[in-house]
Amino acid sequence: MSDARERYIRVYRSLASQTFNTLVLILLLNLLLAGLFSVRDCFLKKKVTVDPRIRSYREKFADLQAYTRVSLAEANKYLDNQDAMGSIGFHYKPWVQFQNPPFHGALLNTNEGGFRRTTEPRPYNGKPIKIYVFGGSTTFGYGVPDDHTIPSNMQKILEREYPDRDFLVRNYGQGFYYSSQEMLLLISLIKDGDIPDWAVFIDGANDTGQLHREHDQPWFTSKVRTLWDAKRGASSPKTRRDFLWIPMVRFAYGLSRRLLPGKTENTAEDSHKDRGQGSKTVLGGEDNLRRVVDYVIQRYTSNARIIRAICREYGIKCRFVWQPIPFYTYDRSLHRTFPYEGPIEGHWGGVYSRMKSYTEEDFLYLGEMLRGVSEKVFVDDVHYNERYNEKIAARICSRLQFDRSNSHRHRAD
Repeated sequence: MSDARERYIRVYRSLASQTFNTLVLILLLNLLLAGLFSVRDCFLKKKVTVDPRIRSYREKFADLQAYTRVSLAEANKYLDNQDAMGSIGFHYKPWVQFQNPPFHGALLNTNEGGFRRTTEPRPYNGKPIKIYVFGGSTTFGYGVPDDHTIPSNMQKILEREYPDRDFLVRNYGQGFYYSSQEMLLLISLIKDGDIPDWAVFIDGANDTGQLHREHDQPWFTSKVRTLWDAKRGASSPKTRRDFLWIPMVRFAYGLSRRLLPGKTENTAEDSHKDRGQGSKTVLGGEDNLRRVVDYVIQRYTSNARIIRAICREYGIKCRFVWQPIPFYTYDRSLHRTFPYEGPIEGHWGGVYSRMKSYTEEDFLYLGEMLRGVSEKVFVDDVHYNERYNEKIAARICSRLQFDRSNSHRHRAD
């Protein structure tokens, strides 16, 4: 009996010793990795690295042959800037939920609010006419340098067409934004006392792509909801990202991203899947499709009506633009690669064909702009090249009316 007891004690002590040594080893390994990560983070603090998931999206969709105004070298330099900004990721913003980060590059620049730099206006002789342009990533100008976005082209066109007038065009486009977020952004600017003379809203792609799910909420709402639920203690599945504060987990996660780049979650391509082929939510017969199309149009037109009321209250003139897209009347074979496999979901054609009959005086329908076009229009899956940004800007400027009777530029009061 005594021998058995001694044997149990020896086994226990051996297991205890091994367990203790293992825990100490894990602790020391975590401390070592924490030190290495700290040194690495400090070293890379001023150096923006490109997330391989962003790079994979660029490699699949970027079409360098679609550029018309910049050289191949400039296009690649710009895409390097865009990849670096995309690797930083969106920042949280109250009301609108998220915004692009501040970024300063050779060909892509945003301010502290994440808003894109627009071509500098000529020197003012007085108070300029302020024109604020709202929209999604096509308005922001993904794919092209600062001076080739739609708002930058509007600045140049208006100064050329109205040499006796001063203009200040600002770009308030943000990736994934649609009319609901743009309305909230306008309200936020007004509350801050920043009231434009004109407000232009460029929509169509994101409204159709987001609202066809029949819920009106920003793109990343499900991720915000998961974080909220986790914070208040509600049960939610844990992901490896929830444990990245542990150095060993961070090391393993980083290793898996390099060894298995195709298995990482939330890739840039995943964020765009629902635009062309759709999320398979528009299934069923004509009744279901009609209901989805009705929902998209009802929400968009309701937002436009609310925006009009706000603009009237604050003396702002507004224009609404329904943009061209690669999923309606455009020959997708002109893309470097088809942006999406399979047929285009019916809600795109359903919404766009119905919006042709939306005939408000302040509405400009450009949905048919790409019909019969035989040249490349998109520098990636959905974003316009320099030439078509200028064409769209010219169409918008033609719908903005300014008095030409004065032979002198505005003077300060």
